[in-house]
Amino acid sequence: MKALHLKSTTIYWALILGIVTSNYNLSAQEQTSKFETLDRFTPDLAKAERAVGPLRETSVNIKAVRSFRKTHPDISNEKWDFLDGYYFVNFSIDQVKYKIVYTKNGSLDYAMKMYEEKNLPKEVRATVKSRYYDYTIHTAQELSINNKTIYIIQMSDSNSWKSVRVWEGEIEEIENLRKR
Repeated sequence: MKALHLKSTTIYWALILGIVTSNYNLSAQEQTSKFETLDRFTPDLAKAERAVGPLRETSVNIKAVRSFRKTHPDISNEKWDFLDGYYFVNFSIDQVKYKIVYTKNGSLDYAMKMYEEKNLPKEVRATVKSRYYDYTIHTAQELSINNKTIYIIQMSDSNSWKSVRVWEGEIEEIENLRKR
């Protein structure tokens, strides 16, 4: 079950990252939408199987460790992993889960937070609630990459579960599942 969850999480974030990074590589005329998907992007399902597992800090690229310690000096309960050329550091602060990803050379790649509705920035919550006012927000994921922040919100009403992406004040529904 853990492997299945890791695979689905890897695919989920790989698709989000693929969409985000694709927009940085397109000129304004080539962009038909901020949320343009990549037809050529196919996630590698085997990546989830190649995780090294928990690492000691001494096994992590020193540049990544120094960067992490500089931005999070009070964290001592972090867990480091290595997967397909990337270092992952996971930790929690006050019911907010953090994941920071560094390249194998130690450069920051992206950072992610996962939290409840009460931790959402007011303007993001207002954007979502203005369209989905009868929905209950269950979780929010905040992805920071290339000085941009994207929010993925999971919510439900009595009939459905939805996931929406909020980026630069725009909202897009990315998943809609009917309840039985």
